[in-house]
Amino acid sequence: MTPVEFYESVARLTGLSNEEAERVTKSTLLALADRLPGDEADEVAAQLPWPMKDWLTGRARSQPAEFGADELIQRVEERTGLAHDRADAAVRAVMSTLRSTIAGEFDDMLAQLPEEFARLAA
Repeated sequence: MTPVEFYESVARLTGLSNEEAERVTKSTLLALADRLPGDEADEVAAQLPWPMKDWLTGRARSQPAEFGADELIQRVEERTGLAHDRADAAVRAVMSTLRSTIAGEFDDMLAQLPEEFARLAA
């Protein structure tokens, strides 16, 4: 899947413009990069096109930050300026598109996160 196809999928699922979909995709992946162990972020990134792979791997971290699904949504809300409900829907759309893009690796990624993240991928 190309970046444009990814953003179009997110836009279709949320009603956002493609530009807004790109912004929420970037915000979601940056938040996931903070939360995932580096090796898992690298494995997910390996299956994504540029620039998305850079959003997952371009952040230096020794330990993943510990936060839950609600904080991930809040981080996206703060980075994008979307209202909470729209940020929640946008994160779910990114996660859904990510699942269809990286298939089996998505389940491996979820296994590295607290169980509450599964609700974002439902």
